[in-house]
Amino acid sequence: MVDFEKILISILSTEKATRQHGEANLEALLKSSPEQACYGLISAISTSNPEIAGLAAILFRKKLLDEEYIKTIPESSCINVKSSLIGLVMPEKPLSLLKLIADDLVGLAVINNWAHELMSFMGQWSSSENSTIKQFSMYLFELATEHSGMMVVMSQNADSVMTIMWNALQCPENNVRLSACKTIMTFMIGLSDEIIINKYVQALDYILDLTAQVLKEGNYVPDHLCQVLFTLAELTEAYPRLWKEKIEKLASNMSGIARNYQLATELRAAAIEVIITLIKKIPGRLKKNVYFIQEILALGFSLTTEVDFPYDLDGWNQEGPELVVIQNDPYSLGKDLLLRMANFLQEAIFPYAMQLIPAHLQAPHWANQHTGILAIGIISEGCKPNIRQILPHIISTLTPFANSDSPRLKWAVMTTIGLLCSEFHPELQNAYHFEILSAILSCLSSNNLAKVQAQASASMVNYSKGLLYKNSSKDLALFPYLSTLIQHFLSILTSPSSPLFLLQEALNAIAMIACASESNFAPYYHQLVYGLRKLINSNGNSPAEKEVRATCIKCLGCIIESVGEAGDAFKDDAVSLLDDLMRIRSTLNDADQVFQAINEVLSYFASSLKERFAPYLEVLIPQIFAHAEQVIDFKFADAESADALCLDQGMSALQFELRGLGKKQLAISTTCLENKIKACKILYDLVSSLGVSFSPYVDQAAQILSKLITFPYNSVIRKYSLKAVQNLQSCCASQTQAELFLRTLVPNFIIALAKSGVRNPGACNKQLRVLLRCMKKVQNVGVIGISSAQELSRKLAMCLNEVLNRKNCRSHEQINLAEQDLYEEELAEFEESERIDDEILQKTMEIVGILLKSYKTQFQPIFLQEFKSIFGEFLYKPNATENETLFSLCMFCDYVEFTHDIFFSNTSSPIVEQFIKNCYHHNPDIRQSAAYGLGLSAYFGDPTAFRIYLQESIKAINYMLNLPDSRSEKLLVSSECAAGALGKIALYHASELIPNWLNWLPFKSDPEEAQIAHTLLFDNINLLNNYNSKVAQICAEMKTLPLNYLPEKSCQLLG
Repeated sequence: MVDFEKILISILSTEKATRQHGEANLEALLKSSPEQACYGLISAISTSNPEIAGLAAILFRKKLLDEEYIKTIPESSCINVKSSLIGLVMPEKPLSLLKLIADDLVGLAVINNWAHELMSFMGQWSSSENSTIKQFSMYLFELATEHSGMMVVMSQNADSVMTIMWNALQCPENNVRLSACKTIMTFMIGLSDEIIINKYVQALDYILDLTAQVLKEGNYVPDHLCQVLFTLAELTEAYPRLWKEKIEKLASNMSGIARNYQLATELRAAAIEVIITLIKKIPGRLKKNVYFIQEILALGFSLTTEVDFPYDLDGWNQEGPELVVIQNDPYSLGKDLLLRMANFLQEAIFPYAMQLIPAHLQAPHWANQHTGILAIGIISEGCKPNIRQILPHIISTLTPFANSDSPRLKWAVMTTIGLLCSEFHPELQNAYHFEILSAILSCLSSNNLAKVQAQASASMVNYSKGLLYKNSSKDLALFPYLSTLIQHFLSILTSPSSPLFLLQEALNAIAMIACASESNFAPYYHQLVYGLRKLINSNGNSPAEKEVRATCIKCLGCIIESVGEAGDAFKDDAVSLLDDLMRIRSTLNDADQVFQAINEVLSYFASSLKERFAPYLEVLIPQIFAHAEQVIDFKFADAESADALCLDQGMSALQFELRGLGKKQLAISTTCLENKIKACKILYDLVSSLGVSFSPYVDQAAQILSKLITFPYNSVIRKYSLKAVQNLQSCCASQTQAELFLRTLVPNFIIALAKSGVRNPGACNKQLRVLLRCMKKVQNVGVIGISSAQELSRKLAMCLNEVLNRKNCRSHEQINLAEQDLYEEELAEFEESERIDDEILQKTMEIVGILLKSYKTQFQPIFLQEFKSIFGEFLYKPNATENETLFSLCMFCDYVEFTHDIFFSNTSSPIVEQFIKNCYHHNPDIRQSAAYGLGLSAYFGDPTAFRIYLQESIKAINYMLNLPDSRSEKLLVSSECAAGALGKIALYHASELIPNWLNWLPFKSDPEEAQIAHTLLFDNINLLNNYNSKVAQICAEMKTLPLNYLPEKSCQLLG
């Protein structure tokens, strides 16, 4: 065994060669004699050297258990191994080593199926008099919950497990009791049945009491208590309804911990995490709990007063990575807590917040005023309707603080004004531009207070963004102030004392002002561009200097876009600037910030220069396409493995725990991923800006981007590739290119739908939306070929079946959600899922309709095979929603129109029966579709078959036409659709109804329906000789209608 210890010592070596030699020797021994290696590791665990013992325990798990060498050892030896491991559990060993042994014991029990026996030992160890062994036992129980096999045994003996835990809670030592608390909650999380979990809900009272007692006594290890609180948050995340009768107690307990400034920050942060988790999970119940709202709101305000750098103005006024406040400090926690309360509890907190805000604003200490100012901005999103009602009061309260003697209050008011500008645009800018811009200009003038000036600049960004929306009054809210604003920002840019972070914010503000001003920015162009060019050509190479240069380039791009329509002189200058940027770009590598910034502003120049930008594409496009096509390198390994420790350049890693599998590491080539993301964004911007000028690259872009819409590792790539694909069609220079584009697209969308249709309804919905838009813009969808149409239909039918399954599951699950305020999150998710599935159903219906229109009877067998039954199921569902009924009716209307088949068999037509039935539906949209279907059946269907339903059809149509308010604005569309159906029935089946039909003409509600009805009139004019005077009256009225209500034929006849 001495030789074996030498192997372990070499593995611990810092010398790579020595370490690799030791690893190779161990691997060789495992392959040649796994039993010897096993006993060697067990012997090493018992050594007095803690490093050797710990490594041996880890290697036992990793090699023998994870890599399953243990399975090659004879069963008799495995029994000895088990006994040897159990024999290592001794009170004199450190708890850290015992926990590693616990990992080995549980892993061995899972592999060798002796969970029951291990449970027996765990119970014995829990009753030990030794504190270390008790904590070891609690850890074993906790660890066992991570393995399904062990958890099954524990679940079957849940009462016994909880009895063991309860006994451990009676131990006088706090560390044992805290371990028991954590284990109880971990066990409850592992239980899958909420009814069983509720049997043990009283344990939560004890856990809360114990945390309060432990804190009062002060005899605890902070990390142990932190772990208890984190597990409490996990339990709350999994089963928030356990707290429905204990909300006040939980709020009081956690608030007490979070308020105590003498406690470690990590403890206070953990308590806040519990509260925030509860807020997110059961907001409906918390909205009704006044105690919770008042207690936690007051806590949020209290924490927010614990500002960073309270007595160090110079330190606060600096900006740099080393001074950025960590996100679990009380000040950040307080702001986050207020934000979560506002966003989830919304108007319920407003009256109580409006009691605290004035009290803080009127307090003598600046920190309280600072909190009151910030709170207005923080709650503005969640309490938007309430804040909107008192905006005049809010603005008059806030703006005086811009002239405060306290820089901290100036900064706070700029922060809140920025938030309000984002939430209430453009009404805030339109109504209070003088007050807001006066405050911003005052803070921009705060020389030597760089942080205040930077925040004022950031506020100006939000103010200007709000003016990009409709109904903004730029003539009042921006243009009169442009000159003054530009002078202030020029002063900042040209001041030698302006720190880099201030320059960056000022450049951002100028960029957004330019975007909002558009061509009105032209008078300031030359004032700014000379200085910007100089800054871009500077040689600063520090990360901060490069970041400023990159921001400067983006600012320049916004300015170029804003003046793009201001005259050819600006376009000529834009070409010169672009040449300059391309020269700089050629000297940089593609990972450089400045290089990437130049790529990002290309679309601004493209938007301004249009066809004059095309020559630059020859240089740019190959690299952009290459980046978009890059293969991303991923590596998944054990966190302690050699692969994990030795990452290639450009790789970044994330380590995490997998339940039952230990710590793992996922490494990714972040450089390649960032390049790929930026390439997709740039392609989207270029496609959107250039239009037909991009046409030479449409085919290649379509091939690349349509494959990325399912890129599995990054949502931004999926998002921008899909958006770019959608806009690519507008770049096609001809209908022939558009058809080729669609042919390229469809196979990749078939692949995409096969992936998203089952796993990701949201992505499926977006993909269908883009595919539908592309199909609508192509005149001849038949170019995709009937085989592609059939394969697409299979995938669409699969998507519909998944929709039906999800809808049925939701319908079943909602029955069990009795107390709706406890299930607000689930109900909101159900509602959103229902919306997405309805959109999938609608878009699928429209795509199938396009295929029917394109292929007509050639598509009929595909429809009957793939869609008839699924749409029929939606239509015949006893609890069908109105959307399901409507979309199914529309689908069968298309089928009847383009195949002339009404499913007539023997003596009945089920679809005509459904059309008749739904003419009596309470929803006018459904009545409209049903009536339209009846008209199509009368017009296209087998006359003999339709006559069976003639009287019922007439009765159903007359029901719609004779409704008391049938000619009201609300019902006119559906009534005219019914009248259109009546016309078809009258002309081809019941001529005595022709006068009734003519009495509804001309149609005036819907242009599409009007064209159909008016075409029907003129196509059958020879059958209406007995009604010449009425027809003449109709034609006279038609002349007064807009042209889009008249078909081309009638326009000619009417003169």
